[in-house]
Amino acid sequence: MNRMKYFILLAALISACESGCPSMCNCTDSAVLCMETDLESVPSFESLINDPLIIDLSGNKINMIDNDDFSFDKSDRVKEVYLNNTELLDLDSEAFEEMENLQELYLGDNLLNSIPENLIEDLPNMILLDISNNHFSGDMPKIISKSLEVLAVANSKVTSLPVDSLKYLPNLKMLLLQQNNIKSIDPAVFENVNKNSFFVRLSYNIWDCSCENIQLFEYLAGRKFIDTADPYQCLTTEGTFVNIYQNGNIEHLKTRCVNKNPVTKDLSAFKENRFIIEAEEQLKEEEKEDSLDVKDADKPYSLVKEQNETLLDEPNSPFNIEDNEILDNYTNDEEYADILEREVDNTEEKVVEPKDYEESEQAKMNFDVNVGSFIAIFGSFIIGVVFGFCLNQFATMLRSRSLETSDSRTKLILP
Repeated sequence: MNRMKYFILLAALISACESGCPSMCNCTDSAVLCMETDLESVPSFESLINDPLIIDLSGNKINMIDNDDFSFDKSDRVKEVYLNNTELLDLDSEAFEEMENLQELYLGDNLLNSIPENLIEDLPNMILLDISNNHFSGDMPKIISKSLEVLAVANSKVTSLPVDSLKYLPNLKMLLLQQNNIKSIDPAVFENVNKNSFFVRLSYNIWDCSCENIQLFEYLAGRKFIDTADPYQCLTTEGTFVNIYQNGNIEHLKTRCVNKNPVTKDLSAFKENRFIIEAEEQLKEEEKEDSLDVKDADKPYSLVKEQNETLLDEPNSPFNIEDNEILDNYTNDEEYADILEREVDNTEEKVVEPKDYEESEQAKMNFDVNVGSFIAIFGSFIIGVVFGFCLNQFATMLRSRSLETSDSRTKLILP
């Protein structure tokens, strides 16, 4: 019985030697499978006699890939390499240079915090690169490839995308960025993508409910770059999450942005209304030049509205939207309308209709005449009061003298 066991082991050893399969691996006609075998480095593939299309080293403890680890006689036949979940920390930029026909490279679930930007640049058949579940903690890694179609960077602590992030991926068709820490993206990032066959997944990021982000999602949805059925949420200034594409929320957010021209939170710190101040200054300057031009006579607040837009357009203005946060104090459109109405009432009397010179002079003369008439009437009234008082005193004196000369003993009762 023992002899039989030894014979089987010997036969297996001879078979392994004949096939050239690395120890602790399982080789088939088209694959070298070394999953979860506690490998701490890439085994040698020099003695392979099969034609491997797949090399799977996932689930091991390979911390580093050197430039010659995948350099062997048949490396140009490999199409798929799996190095996911291998505790990988570092990659040489030329690690896969000899794999001319490599199409899919899986580097997910590792400890990478950077990727050489030219890692797959010289691989003309590369289609898919998966670097999800790593620790990039900043900008999305820059990748250069003319052939890459799918780039997966999900759940990798990415916080931002530089404007040129996709510039060197002209054939990219799918970008997976869900479950990261992205708050906003400049739409210019997507200027160079294939507009007829591009898709990006951005769900489960920490979006702000800012007007710029609402415009971003409108841009992406309008070009069908995203699936609006995905759970896209944004955080309001009140600290609550809103499902952007549910219950008509996107339309409500768009309306707020269009109607309110939201400003930053520090607006409440200003003690004076800058809109009114700027409007008054502009009005005074125009009066000096005698060329005031009111665009809409029926809307005396139009000047305030235009000044509002001017202030918001100035880059250094305190009203310029940097973080694009909706003002906390303006919780709904009714409150904002009330505030605007009060501002309009306070400024209505400041806006005057332009008059020509003759009309102004005529109004001044009319005012002078009215003042003169008032003075004359008031003077006549004073004279009448004084005259009446003197007349009354004179009559009383005459009556007193009449009583002193009277023989009557009857007491007179004066009315």
